[in-house]
Amino acid sequence: MFARVLLLAMAVIAAPVAAQTTASPRSATQPAAARALEGFWTLRIDGVVILAFRLAPSAGGWSGTWFRPSSFASDGAIFTRVEGPAVAIPASKVQAMGEWTELTFSDPRPGAVPDVFRMRALPGNKAELIYVGTGFAPMALERGDEDTKIGPWPDGKSYRRPGVTPATGAEVVTFSSPPPSATVAEPVAPTNRRPAAIGR
Repeated sequence: MFARVLLLAMAVIAAPVAAQTTASPRSATQPAAARALEGFWTLRIDGVVILAFRLAPSAGGWSGTWFRPSSFASDGAIFTRVEGPAVAIPASKVQAMGEWTELTFSDPRPGAVPDVFRMRALPGNKAELIYVGTGFAPMALERGDEDTKIGPWPDGKSYRRPGVTPATGAEVVTFSSPPPSATVAEPVAPTNRRPAAIGR
């Protein structure tokens, strides 16, 4: 009788311990770094959103979207030739890299160069963004929401990031306009987009 009571007591004590050490399916497939970045992030210059990113959980991992002007050029310090409308580009891959989350945006054409970004969360609803392979200075992102307005970008206006100068060796990255159907309202995969990023 005493042995049975002892076994029951041990089972009751062990149950909470097992519950604490067993990871949920969500936490197992969605790293903490990505969970901290879940939501909508913006790059603002002169009060205008130039770029934005959305990271959301999906079946088996994460999905990402890059919102940007249909055409622009940048050396990392200045955004020029900025033209709308805004387009939404779905990420072809999202993966965790330690404290960073890497988002890849592929161009399906042979020989095209994918755009790769790495993001990490910072205190105070901030995030840091690196445009991999360009030599651009890291970009400071602010948390936004789905109602955040992207643009507008008046014709001929340039946007300079305060306190940022082009890095040595940084090339000008130029994006051409995608098809008219690739708008924020109708996110589609890029089909006519090839960044001219020399050296990447």
